[in-house]
Amino acid sequence: MKSIHYTILLTILITFSSSIRAQKSTLGAPVKLGIEIKQGHKDTYIGDIDPKGLAAATGLMAGDHIKEIDGVALWFTHQVRGTMGIKKSDKPFTTVVQRGGTLHSFRIDPAKPARSWPRIKGDDAMSDCYLSPTAECIIDLSMKRIKTATSTKKRFSARISAIANLIQLDRPALAKAELEKAKEDYYRLSKPEYSFGSIIGALNRLGNKPDKRLLAYSQKKFGFKNGKVNVDQLLFAAEGLGRHGYKDDAVPFVMQAINTAKSSPKLIEYNARTMGRALAAIERYDLMKSYLKSRGSDSEWGSHMLEEAFLYYIKEEGLESAEKVMKIIFTFPRSKTNKDDLIFIRLFKKMQQDSIVHKLTERLENQTKKMDPLFAKILARSLVKAYGARGNIHLGRKTIEKYFKKNSLGPMLDLVIESANSRSSPGLALQYYRDLPKLVSETYQLIKNASVKDKRSNRQNIKKFYLVLAAELQSSITMQEYDAYNFDSYDYEKMIGILVEVRKYDQALAWTVAVEKKFGKTFSFFDVFSMYGASAPLDKIDRLKRHPKFKEYGRFFNRAYLKRLYWKGYIKEAAKLFKTLGVEEKKIAIFGQIPFVSTCKKCDI
Repeated sequence: MKSIHYTILLTILITFSSSIRAQKSTLGAPVKLGIEIKQGHKDTYIGDIDPKGLAAATGLMAGDHIKEIDGVALWFTHQVRGTMGIKKSDKPFTTVVQRGGTLHSFRIDPAKPARSWPRIKGDDAMSDCYLSPTAECIIDLSMKRIKTATSTKKRFSARISAIANLIQLDRPALAKAELEKAKEDYYRLSKPEYSFGSIIGALNRLGNKPDKRLLAYSQKKFGFKNGKVNVDQLLFAAEGLGRHGYKDDAVPFVMQAINTAKSSPKLIEYNARTMGRALAAIERYDLMKSYLKSRGSDSEWGSHMLEEAFLYYIKEEGLESAEKVMKIIFTFPRSKTNKDDLIFIRLFKKMQQDSIVHKLTERLENQTKKMDPLFAKILARSLVKAYGARGNIHLGRKTIEKYFKKNSLGPMLDLVIESANSRSSPGLALQYYRDLPKLVSETYQLIKNASVKDKRSNRQNIKKFYLVLAAELQSSITMQEYDAYNFDSYDYEKMIGILVEVRKYDQALAWTVAVEKKFGKTFSFFDVFSMYGASAPLDKIDRLKRHPKFKEYGRFFNRAYLKRLYWKGYIKEAAKLFKTLGVEEKKIAIFGQIPFVSTCKKCDI
């Protein structure tokens, strides 16, 4: 039995390795967009862009999150490179990006000519710097921002931003001088834990190492919270150090967190994902195995730890390290449940490793068939989720019909939620799976007809279902209907996020206003007003400007709309809007012009 297990693992590793290497080997392929691809937490995004490149000519912008290329859902940098690598240089293709929380589709045509960006004389120094940007005026503005900062926190933030700008504008000596001053500001911050990542990142970009004083001060300062060890912050700091190559410096932070868990095991369990990333960053596979052996650790939390460790290496494109974690996933002796299998089915589906997903699902299928009929429903519910995670809606339906004819609400909710999450966004999933809209409609009807008891027992899944329903372009959910479930403010914010994603302008704004009345201050106005600026047609923009909240939140609209006007070539209109902005907003707009005065050194696609 053990030899069979290793044979399966070997097959998986070979398939996985060859697939990833094939995707990575396509770097430098015919289609050149002129963009730098960076890995975010959930997906990839455009870090820098060549204004005269193909991507800019098409309309793509720095900061866009890449969700799909020609209908293929993407999560990782190697996938974007691999997908781009198989595109012929003379064939147009479509990419979907998320900008300001909103989905946009672009048709990329390699024959499209490069863009020209005219320089216009402004009315004053700031207008000149925006309309005819130079490295000198942007640097001068960065330095003035530091001098005029009204607090240590703002000055530190301004220095970190200036360092990034100076590096991009090829002024390393000036950047190093500001780094030394930023370090001194760091010691004066009341809450340095929120700035640790910034100072470590700045050090790394300039090729410096964190000194002993910085490390000791940081560990002592934010290693504790309210008299207790702050496990989450210690692990987060260790991950940051390891990510930037300071693995040895990260070890004391991790060990302090682990030693704390000897008396309070749950502290580590609740931070399983953070632990996985931290251990991956410092390459301590021995500690990963120790975590799995811990009696205080549930198998599901152990799987989450391995999942995050594996994802860390995939995002960093460390294939050999990812393979080591995969070997632990499939061979390390530990008790596992069907929940563990589901975690890895979802993970490897994102990795586009269908052979692994198939084997894991097949194991669930066989276990369900062998199970006593009295208990088969427990595994069958997991099987429904597995089919949803794979996007096999028809197989999920068959399983529901076989095992859950009398009470299908819960499994139907599972199938909807997992299917929607198997793509890069619920909105795109509803477009991709032809049978998903019908499944959503039928499940919604089941909810409406359900008893109070059934609604109560399925409350958490109903909450997730509403996120999918909100992404349906034809659906219109009322606040009154949602209020009946007594969800938290955070859940309302997530609903607004989905409405923003699919450009339901009026609903998103109405919900945001209502949420503010119901719960108090909301941060959703930022996304909603940005959505209008980035995407809305003129009639909706005119209506928004008359909205009572525009005076308070209009700056978020202006930021997105100004960039939209300039990037689309409406330079005179952009100049007119720029004149109406406040001084701070003008500075933010000018810093966004750096690509026009610097070389895109990392545009590798």
